[in-house]
Amino acid sequence: MASQVVAGVDWAGSGWLAVYFKNRSFDGYSFASTFDALWENREPELLLVDVPIGLPEDTASLTARENLDSQARSVTERPSSVFPVPSCEACRMTYEDDASYEEVVTQSEADLDKGLSW
Repeated sequence: MASQVVAGVDWAGSGWLAVYFKNRSFDGYSFASTFDALWENREPELLLVDVPIGLPEDTASLTARENLDSQARSVTERPSSVFPVPSCEACRMTYEDDASYEEVVTQSEADLDKGLSW
């Protein structure tokens, strides 16, 4: 049986933290300021990233997302871990255009007809 390396990844305030498991046992960690830099020395077979799954694009997809979020909150011991996210376009602006917070909020409100809070 080949060994399987899995990485759990989360944003840690000033960079990305990856925790590695090999065959279900702890196998180290890495911290990097960019997501790409996490993989300079390792390439896991499976990558589990703590980021939103599916970003709403409009009010219809937001409604579907909110229904799923509500169900997720009802089954978790930490309902505050399920939180609203900006629109897909607002996230793209943050990453590709280095948009300001105000620009992201404006775009997300235009897309979803709903504000953001942080």
